[in-house]
This record gives sequence, structure tokens and C-alpha cells, in this order.
Amino acid sequence: MNKTFLLYLPCCLLGLMAASKAFADDIAMENAEDVIIYNDLISNRNDLGRTDSENNYKERFLKYDQKDSLDMDSTQIIADIQKAAEKGDADAQYMLGCRLLENVGEGDAENYDLAKSWLLEAAEQGHASAQLELGMCCQAEKNLNRAVFWYRKAAERNNAVAQSMLGICYFSGSGVNKNLEWAVYWFKKAADQGVPDAQCNLGMCYELGNGVPIDYDQAVFWYQKAAEQDAPSAKYHLGWCYYNGKGVAKDFTQAVSWFQKAAERGYAAAQNSLGWCYHHGEGIATNHDKAVSWYRKAAEQGDANAQNNIGLCFYNGEGVHRDYAQAVSWFQKAAWQMHAQAIYNLSICHLKGRGVPKDLSNAAFLTKKAAELGNLDAQFNMALFYEKGDGVTKDLSKAAYWYRKAAVQGDQRAKAALKKLGGEMK
Repeated sequence: MNKTFLLYLPCCLLGLMAASKAFADDIAMENAEDVIIYNDLISNRNDLGRTDSENNYKERFLKYDQKDSLDMDSTQIIADIQKAAEKGDADAQYMLGCRLLENVGEGDAENYDLAKSWLLEAAEQGHASAQLELGMCCQAEKNLNRAVFWYRKAAERNNAVAQSMLGICYFSGSGVNKNLEWAVYWFKKAADQGVPDAQCNLGMCYELGNGVPIDYDQAVFWYQKAAEQDAPSAKYHLGWCYYNGKGVAKDFTQAVSWFQKAAERGYAAAQNSLGWCYHHGEGIATNHDKAVSWYRKAAEQGDANAQNNIGLCFYNGEGVHRDYAQAVSWFQKAAWQMHAQAIYNLSICHLKGRGVPKDLSNAAFLTKKAAELGNLDAQFNMALFYEKGDGVTKDLSKAAYWYRKAAVQGDQRAKAALKKLGGEMK
């Protein structure tokens, strides 16, 4: 079973990225919205010169925004915020910018620019949440250098989510030179302030040895911290710690428990892992029907491992009626994501004519793709194609090349074939 590793971003950034139709896919997130929106709103600055209505606009805005008072005059509240913003109040400028951003439609460049201009007014006064929001806008626009600039400004003012985002930038080398040690530094800053995605990312750094020495105990510690905040990503990773005995005693039952918790929250990788446990009877009784059900949930979210696994269920008739055409369909979905095993499985379908017409040329083509991605069985089969001249021009030197590739991975068949082929080539 393959484990999926992702970096985790807060949900407010995901909403902004969706609105602007930009940035990357494959991002998991936790609910950090309250941290970002409300951590800087109430200030103790002098309110002299404002009317009573303007003086209490912040409190009334929060009640309105949190839907605690649906009968409040939202028009008046926004008008009060506008007046305060025009007088230079950074909190009001930030809130007005955020409100405008929420209402920006696709292609609405005018209001988007207006929202950013209010955020910039607040950010230049040192408003950390506005600096963070500007960073998110820049990241959604793929202006990564500028995103890092604003994340750093907010992070240095101790904005926890900005610290987490800056850690991600250092981890991935987005807008800044990749530096895993600095990534860990900022993840730790944010994790200590309770940001669950930062806690999970810090746990992954300890699990994989990215920027710090491998320390499974620390990995489990931070995963648990995030899991306590109901972060599905952390629950998934905790499941893997129990599955592999990393930082805790190996316990498939506990692994299943954590996979289940994350899967019920809709976390695709956990749904696939839970399906695997049901499929193979690890930590829970074998149940192919439930395996297919969980594989399908993950596969429909685009999880390549699950797409490959449900394809195998259709290929073998496990939990579903055998259906080679359905198997091919799911293998193709995973193959488009460069899933090596799925590409290899698709090659077998072409080789045997199952779900598609038999075609040795296509089989050889797909086998080579999977072999180039490191799939051991594909490397061995590619050697056979070249040795026999099936689907490709016979070429014993190329056959030897692929046998060596498989042999390096420990394949005994390849080692024996290579020895035999060496004698034939002399």
C-alpha cells in the first residue's frame, strides 16, 4: 500500500485560489479560517473623532459576519466600515478588503483590484492579517516572490498562518530558494501556536527527515496535536504510524481506527487506505464490498492509488462483478496521473486483450512507460518484449538493459534471465 504525502494549506487560501482559477491542485487543508479572519480585528487604538456608530462597527461587524444577528442592518455596517477605512483605520481597511474579496466573481478584475487596494492600505500599516491575505492573493496569481514578501511580513509579526505558509514556500521552493531547515523553523513557529496544518507538516518533516533528523516519536507527537484539532490529514498519518510501527507499536487495528476517522471526514488518501485494509484483512475482517466502497469514494476524488485499486477489483471480480472494461477505465484514470502500477496494469490489458483489443505494440509502449517510472514488473516484461521482439523490434542489448534494471531491484527472474542472455549474446 502506498502512502500519500501532501503539504497542507489553510482553507481560506483554497477558496481564494478557486475564485481566481489559479495555483495548484493536490492540496489538502485544515480549518484555519477563524485564525486568519479574526486574530487581528480588535485593536486598542484611540477612537477619538468617530461617531458612536463608527466606534462600535467592529463588534457589530463580527456579529454580522458570524451570523449571530441576522436582523442587523448589513448595509449600515458596511457603510460604517467604509467610513472608518477612508479615515485610515487598518482594521476597517482589512475587513473591507476581505468583504470585497468574498464577493468577487470570476473575471471581476475591477472589484478584485479594489479589494487588494484596501488590503494593501492595511498591510502597509503593519496589519498582519492583511499582509497574510495579500500574500494569498499573490500566490493565487502565481506571483510567488511577492507572496513570500507578504507572508514574511506577517510571519515576523507572529501571524501563525503566515508562518505556516512561509514554511510551505521554503519547503517547496516557491518564491524563495528551497530550504528545508527554514521550512521546519516556520512550521514549528506556527505549530507552537496551534495551527493544525503546520503541526501535520512538521510531523511529516520528522517522519521523513526533511530539515531535521528522522524522529518518529516527534512525528507522532505533532500528528497527535493536529489530530486533537480534528485534522483529517493528521489522523491519516497517525494511521500510517500505527500501520508501520513508527513512533508507536505496530497495530493494524489502531491504524484502521485512524484511517476510518480521516476517511469519514472525506480524506481521499485515508479512504483508499481503509479500503486496502478491508481488501486484505489488515486490522479488520476482510470485506471486499466495503473495500470497493471506500476505494470508489477516494477514486472519485481523483486519488490515483484508489483508481488503480478499484480497477484491480473490477479486473479480478473482487467486491464487484468482473468487468474488464471498467478495470481499463479506472486504470486509465490513474495512468493519466503517471501512476506506474496502473500503467503497467493497463499494459497487461492490452497484452491479453481484456477490456481493449489485443495490441502488442500498445502493450509494449505502456510497459516501457511504467518501466521508466521504476515499476519492477514492467522492467522485467520490457526486457521480454525486446528479447522476443513482441511489439518492438528485437534487441538483445535493450533486453539486457531492462533485465539489469529489474535485477538491481532484486528480481531473481531478471538475474537468471540476464545470466542466460549473456551466454546467448556471446
